[in-house]
Amino acid sequence: MSAPETTGRAGTVGVPDPPTGRNRLRYIGPGVLWALAALATGELLFTPRVGAQYGYALLWALVVALLLKLFVTREVGRYSVVTGGKLLTGLSELPGPRGWAIWAILLPQLVVGAASIAGIASAAGSAVVLAVTGPVQLWTGVVIAAAAGLVLFGRYAGVEWVSRALGLLLAVGAVIAAVMVGPDLGEAATGIIPGIPSDLVVADILPWLGFLSNGAAGLMWYSYWVVARAPAWPPSTPADAPT
Repeated sequence: MSAPETTGRAGTVGVPDPPTGRNRLRYIGPGVLWALAALATGELLFTPRVGAQYGYALLWALVVALLLKLFVTREVGRYSVVTGGKLLTGLSELPGPRGWAIWAILLPQLVVGAASIAGIASAAGSAVVLAVTGPVQLWTGVVIAAAAGLVLFGRYAGVEWVSRALGLLLAVGAVIAAVMVGPDLGEAATGIIPGIPSDLVVADILPWLGFLSNGAAGLMWYSYWVVARAPAWPPSTPADAPT
């Protein structure tokens, strides 16, 4: 059975059959990277704050936000697999002034990205200080240097390997923490039913929901990771080309 075809900016490309069985494990790397990248301000800062303020009353909103994130991320991954191209390529083809969508994303990220990376690196350095003596500034610099070295010299394969290990540790730690805290399952079940608390402050909720859905920059990264790991044919190879 021949592979289906799609036409994109690079011409007609072959679309591979999806992997099946255990073979699917070979392609979970971009998803692991995305899962770790998505654990940012919304999950680590805003969610505990909202939980402390409203308990389980807004659990339903959390579920809706995560489902929306799943849908958007899935479609970005599908675009990259089917076309063999990155999200930025698709954005550059939108009607209107040349590259307007790209600049609309990149310019704000110059500010937000710098602040976010600095905050994440500082938090990582603070975590290291809990186990190893030394100033926070030193270990923050070490974390930044290690991450930069991994990206520059490890390329995608190195980043994926480290991310899988960190993802496993994070998942195990989350399960252990949940068991130790002992959540009230009855209250959690009640929180699944949509409702608005009487003391709701919109200014507290909107940033939380926005950060839960992550940003355009994260989707661009995911698109690059999928292209680096996806089983799609290269965009420059026609589906009927000899192999």
